Amino acid sequence: MTDTVRSMTSPPNAWARARRIARVLLEDKLVLVSFVFVSIVVLAAVLAPYVAPASPSKVVLIDRLIPPVWGDGGRWSNVLGTDSLGRDILSRLIFGARNSLLIGFSVVLIAGTFGTMLGLIAGYKGGFADTFIMRLADAQLAFPGLLLVILIISVLGPSIPIIIAVIAVYGWMIFARLVRGNVLQLREELYVRAAEMAGCGPLRLMRRHLLPNLASPLMTQSMLELARVILVEASLSYLGLGIQPPNSSWGLMVAENQTYLRDGWWTVFFPGIILVLTVMALNLISSWLRVRSDPQQVDLIAARRRSSDKSRSGREGIEE
Repeated sequence: MTDTVRSMTSPPNAWARARRIARVLLEDKLVLVSFVFVSIVVLAAVLAPYVAPASPSKVVLIDRLIPPVWGDGGRWSNVLGTDSLGRDILSRLIFGARNSLLIGFSVVLIAGTFGTMLGLIAGYKGGFADTFIMRLADAQLAFPGLLLVILIISVLGPSIPIIIAVIAVYGWMIFARLVRGNVLQLREELYVRAAEMAGCGPLRLMRRHLLPNLASPLMTQSMLELARVILVEASLSYLGLGIQPPNSSWGLMVAENQTYLRDGWWTVFFPGIILVLTVMALNLISSWLRVRSDPQQVDLIAARRRSSDKSRSGREGIEE
């Protein structure tokens, strides 16, 4: 009887699903390139003091607006050129990635943790807790997000801790609504009901049986939120409410050099293209995770692949 209850209360093997996702990553070349690109950006941000060729805030006016190495007058000491103050573009891109990713990962961690906890409570407990949490989320979603963030930062002043706190406060509702919807479905699963009948407490049930099955949607949503937060930080820095000089940020680099676009296109092009590619890569990875973490979608893809293999084998047989 004990073995029967234990087998009924065991959730689907999330680790096996994760290994399957990692194995099929090599099948999608575009997602693989996106994953490699994001990994390089993250690694460069972590090792910024060691891989950056120069100080990102060192001003050398005599070297202002030097073109990239392949341009007329370019040099290897400044591979991507310099900006209007003679600062190395590559170094500022690397340290800008550090600031953007620091804010992005911090916001996702704080908002994701807080939102997941509230979503679990709302979905599992129901009743007044569910109504209160969801109405609070609805009320907060009624306000325009970016305008609210700009207003609060304008009052409190721009700094990295304040930026992280303000964006995180506005981002928890997305995770809460996602988790609540999934928990409402998981509550009807056989293994959850069996665990309740076996005397499993609410905290243990949420930690051992519900959270493992939320890993895939939470991972997908975290990628989307990371891309969104990077865009929000770049927008705030462009408006002068984000990262402040002499620190570096991709949005700040565009704002500082936009008046020199005709004479030094590289000062705006490189931070802009890195921002676009990073956000695009994160969105592609998120879409791929959403499809590959869904068992129905995985089975559908496998069925299509088997059908394609059979058709190919049939054509080869006819040709022979």
